[in-house]
Amino acid sequence: MAVHRSLALAEDLRIAVDEDIQTLSLHDLIELDLHTARIASVIRGRVNTHAAVNKLPDELLALIFEYALPWRNNGLHSRGYWKASHRSDMLARIPLTHVCRRWRTAAVGTATLWSIIDEDLNHLQDVFLDRSGDATIQALVRYTIDRPTGTHIARHAERLNDLFVIYPPANEESGLRTELPFSVPNLECLTMYSSGTVGRDRINLETLGTIFPHGTPSLRRLVLWHLRRLPDVRYEQLTHLFISHGKRLPIIDLLRRCSALQNLALIDASVSGLPPSENENNDIQVELPNLRVLTLGTYKNPVAAVNLPKFLPVVILPCGLTLRLVGSQATTLLALNDYDLHQMPIMSTLTAMTVDLRADGHCTLRASGPSASVLLDLPDFRMQRKYGLGEPCFVPLSAVEVVTYRTELRNKDLDMLLNCSLPSLRVVRFVDAYVAPRNPQEQLRYIDYDLQGGAGCDDYIEALSWVAEASPRLVEMEIWSSNVELPGKLDLPVHTDVPIRKVTFHYTGKDDAILEEVDLTRLRNRVPEVVLCTSPSEPEPSTTMSENEALQWEDSGEWS
Repeated sequence: MAVHRSLALAEDLRIAVDEDIQTLSLHDLIELDLHTARIASVIRGRVNTHAAVNKLPDELLALIFEYALPWRNNGLHSRGYWKASHRSDMLARIPLTHVCRRWRTAAVGTATLWSIIDEDLNHLQDVFLDRSGDATIQALVRYTIDRPTGTHIARHAERLNDLFVIYPPANEESGLRTELPFSVPNLECLTMYSSGTVGRDRINLETLGTIFPHGTPSLRRLVLWHLRRLPDVRYEQLTHLFISHGKRLPIIDLLRRCSALQNLALIDASVSGLPPSENENNDIQVELPNLRVLTLGTYKNPVAAVNLPKFLPVVILPCGLTLRLVGSQATTLLALNDYDLHQMPIMSTLTAMTVDLRADGHCTLRASGPSASVLLDLPDFRMQRKYGLGEPCFVPLSAVEVVTYRTELRNKDLDMLLNCSLPSLRVVRFVDAYVAPRNPQEQLRYIDYDLQGGAGCDDYIEALSWVAEASPRLVEMEIWSSNVELPGKLDLPVHTDVPIRKVTFHYTGKDDAILEEVDLTRLRNRVPEVVLCTSPSEPEPSTTMSENEALQWEDSGEWS
């Protein structure tokens, strides 16, 4: 009944307008326009409520917003130092309030969406602080001479959970007051960054910079980048410490104050206080019993590449540790003339190794065992790959029982397995991830390697056959490839101490019918069990380290 009445009224209005439109004055027309606009707005609002997106409850819509928007904690807590993005993160939230009333209501009513604060955005700062309600906040403040620091967030200091502090260049620090005008009882993460040059002086641990007069009772994560001084915080309660660049740091004295550390990363850090290579005095060692992840990285600091290896024998590394060596100069960390990685206790437990070579030159080598794991991450391995995995290597190859090898490059990089002594090797898994370039742009990824391409697999066959010949305990081989010629050409040895018992070939191509043409006579004459199957039967083995196992440090320009 209501529907018919509304439609009848609308029809009456249309007829009246058609009849009287010529006689209406300007004032009457404006009034009529306002009335029809209100009617149209109400109708559109009701139409929108029937749209699929508006059938979602506000709580689910808020979750979608949180998933789609950039969040600072994703960068800081999982990847160490991350450039300040508070400003762009704040601005990214504004469009949510301009889509429709429903979205605006859902967004404004979600306090956590407005918990990112950049002190420089004065016109938005108070709005965000009010909308964030009682949610914990992440804030960025900058020290300057011309205005006080942190005044806007002072009344919300108890909600401060993550603080990013930026210092001015050294020539602008004269007369700078660094004490912030509030207490931070719930601050868990502090990032400190200094702009400009920092010099080559040594940081003095006896003169710490006071930022919080009432201390940091809840601080657990500390990120120091390009710093000229250390803050006065409770180092004994830190669980995460990330240091990059900056003045020379007395690393041993500092770590002795950090007994609770679980995650330590030194990226292009200038360290001092390490013993000379010939010094074997145990008095200079430091014990970190709770350490779970140790990351040493060298990107653009050759001094760090020389000094950081000296740090390893000084720290008593616990079992269950993940050691990561990362950066474009990480191979320098392997040239340990006086500090042999093989002698480290955690190395004796490593029995599995993976090698992942990408077409862009990025190489990842990982070794793991029952109680430890080691990862070498090389953004550019093009100059070093000719040396293969021979000595010096980051793990003792004599203990390796399982090798997983993945490459995107046809007929090139499997030679890294050549001339390696693998006396304990029992299982080898090879993944041929090569995909022929589909266009000139993709071809550029391969051009530096002078690849021949095509369907040839002679280099693969030579390397795999050599590994089988040089590994007297090898009993199983698995291969993932779209090249059906590969298994039929394998030249596996017959006379070994423990003959190979099984070879599994996972075909990764799209035409399964081609498998019927594969000639496996030669292989079956040498191996008791040969399995031929398509790739869905068994996924490719992973050659990467998951996010929750170790930090991810990326050479994205931050280390310059």
